[in-house]
Amino acid sequence: MKKLNAKQTIVAVLSIVSALLLVMVIILSCALMRQKKNNDIDYFSSKVLSFAMQNLNLSKGQIVFVGDSHIDLCALDNYYQDLSLATYNRGIGGDTTQGVLNRLDVSVFDIAPKAVVLMIGTNDVNFGIPPAVYFQNYENIVRKIYENLPGVKLYLVSTPPLSETIPGINVLYNTKKIVDLNLQIRYIATSYGATFVNLFANTANEKGFLIADYTSDNLHLNHEGYLVLSSLLKPLFKADGAME
Repeated sequence: MKKLNAKQTIVAVLSIVSALLLVMVIILSCALMRQKKNNDIDYFSSKVLSFAMQNLNLSKGQIVFVGDSHIDLCALDNYYQDLSLATYNRGIGGDTTQGVLNRLDVSVFDIAPKAVVLMIGTNDVNFGIPPAVYFQNYENIVRKIYENLPGVKLYLVSTPPLSETIPGINVLYNTKKIVDLNLQIRYIATSYGATFVNLFANTANEKGFLIADYTSDNLHLNHEGYLVLSSLLKPLFKADGAME
């Protein structure tokens, strides 16, 4: 066997060390991804459980907001305190159309609301779920709501725009997908007789990105953003008798 000279030995050792470091990085990344997935699952489950517990003491015939973190992070009482009906927050951060579809019983049907505000789809787009899947999920959500709650007032809020820069996300590509999703939401609203609420058009700049004043973290709506949403919804609620 040919002996390695000192330089070759150093190169070989460095190669082995580099390979080991790469393996360690991959293992650590996988562990972190598994941990994040487990944390997401734990959060989802804990929220659904808390909804089930809350349902025992909630009045029926009120207004339910259901969706992802855009709903989850909204302190509804700060924006809808002048309604004659109570508002219940059934948002879960990180949720998707499939998640909402799976939890409609606990989140919505068990408390038989008079009105439902649905705002979901951002994570479907950002997670890379095929459009055909979340288009069908969204329609299934709407169909099940009308099947289980005859006479319900249903407000379908368009998916809001993305900020111009979000680490790890192809914003230009995903913005096009959000525009396509919102066209589908409008079509579903028209087909089923729901009310389409065009939040996107009222919070996007001329480039189609989220206006900076409406977000504090480049991901979620802030107080100013929620004021825009409430300014769109409250006249609709008033027309439907949900305000004094």
